[in-house]
Amino acid sequence: MSLIILVSVAGGGFVYFNSLNVKESAQPKLTNRDEISIKADSIVKDEGYKAAGVFLDNELSKTDDSTIQSHLYINKALLASSPAGGSDESKALEYSLRAEELSPDEETAQMIAVHYENLGDLTNAIKYYKIYLSRLPDGSAGSLSSDYDYYQIYVSELEAALVK
Repeated sequence: MSLIILVSVAGGGFVYFNSLNVKESAQPKLTNRDEISIKADSIVKDEGYKAAGVFLDNELSKTDDSTIQSHLYINKALLASSPAGGSDESKALEYSLRAEELSPDEETAQMIAVHYENLGDLTNAIKYYKIYLSRLPDGSAGSLSSDYDYYQIYVSELEAALVK
């Protein structure tokens, strides 16, 4: 795909540039996982939470890929825990635990920790925050390093609160 740029020049003329050749492959390709999240978000905005839940259930019935299924359950957990989705932390925890069974990763551990914490179960929240930290790559380099540092401190604070 070519990109044509017309630039207005002082004096009213235009300079024509056709030297840029933008390749479609230069754009980051969405994974099926990304596409599902984007579609679910779009459905929430256009049709509401219930319709997004139906979409996620339909997607679950179409795939045998445990990683995709796990991500679908994480999306269902997000819907369930949202105020418009009913603020059902127990249901959200159920979905997050199912995601963990299917394909454990840092996202599933963090979601489980948050739901346990929201339900007041600090012991299990701490357990899953520690699992989350252990799953971050190499003690968490790059953009995740602030998460790693934050959650190390946060876990210490939760442990101190649990002792009180």
